[in-house]
Formats: sequence, C-alpha cells, structure tokens
Amino acid sequence: MIADSNETVKARQTIAQDMRQRAQAKRLAQVEQELAAARAELAAMIGDDVKPALDMMREDRDQLLVQVEGLARDREDAHRFSALNHERAERLQAALDALMANVASVYVKRPDPTGNSGTDIDTLSGVKVERCMQMKGPDLWAVRCGRNVLAHDGGWEWEPQPSSRDSEFLKRCRFASFELAMAAAKYAKGLNDD
Repeated sequence: MIADSNETVKARQTIAQDMRQRAQAKRLAQVEQELAAARAELAAMIGDDVKPALDMMREDRDQLLVQVEGLARDREDAHRFSALNHERAERLQAALDALMANVASVYVKRPDPTGNSGTDIDTLSGVKVERCMQMKGPDLWAVRCGRNVLAHDGGWEWEPQPSSRDSEFLKRCRFASFELAMAAAKYAKGLNDD
C-alpha cells in the first residue's frame, strides 16, 4: 500500500507539473501574440519614416564623431603651437641678449677714479655698475643705486645682505658681463628720464 501511495504521489506531481507547463506555454503564446500586435501597431504609427530617421541619426552620430576627432586634432595643434611659441620666445630672448651686448659694447668702460679694480662707476646720477665676485663660477655684475639693485626686467629691488641672497635673486639682479650691466643701466636711466 505504501508503494501505491508513493506512486500516486509521483503521478499527481507529474500531472501538476504537466499542467504548469501547459499553462506557461499558453501564457507564452498570449505574450507572443500581444508582442506581435504591439509591433504591428507601432509599425502602423511610425510607418515608413523609421528607416530615414535612423539613417539621419546615424549621419548625425558620424558628424559628431568627425567633430570630436577634429577637436582632438585642434588640441594637439594647440600644444604644438604652444611649444613652437616657447621656442620662438627663447630665440627672441637670445637675440635680445645679443643686441643688449652689442649696445653695451658701444659704451666705454670707465674705471673707478679711486683705483678700486672691483668697481666701475657710471655717472648716471649715482648709479654704479659693480663687479660681484662669486665663490664658484665667473664674476657677475650688479647695477646699484644706493641700497637698490637693478633687475633684468628694468625694475629696482632692495638688495638684501649677502647671506640672504638666494639663487633666484642672483638670477634676477645680476648680469653676466659688464656690457650687459651697462646697457641695462643706460636703459633704466632712459626709462627714468621719461
């Protein structure tokens, strides 16, 4: 009897499973019919305009891609242009330095009447062009007026004590040759006269 009841339970489970599968198949067929009806309704609403609209969207996408590629090229060109301008600026600075050296060579070096070989004096209203000995490397030149010193940009700066002068100060306010320092002094004098 137990064997019969196990077989009965199995049979009932098989029948229930079969009924579920049929119900699922029926529901699937209904969904497919509803989907087909929706597709037909959508096709009727849109009509033949779908393909041209899709083609137009594809063309717009292609044009946007071309524009993005163009912007990328423009950015690369801008970087190249910036590097080229930097190189041009360096060449112009070198030419300007050479020009200042040529202008400075026109002026005659005037030794200090006191005989101090470390100082060259110009009669530019108290402006002195002085040799500055360096611990390492060649001597540099300073254009001084009292406690102020001339910078490469033509402005005057207060000159700190030697122990407080850093490399940035020396780059800004020291000249590589007497001629450059003299030309800078003459240039600064010309600006102050105006």
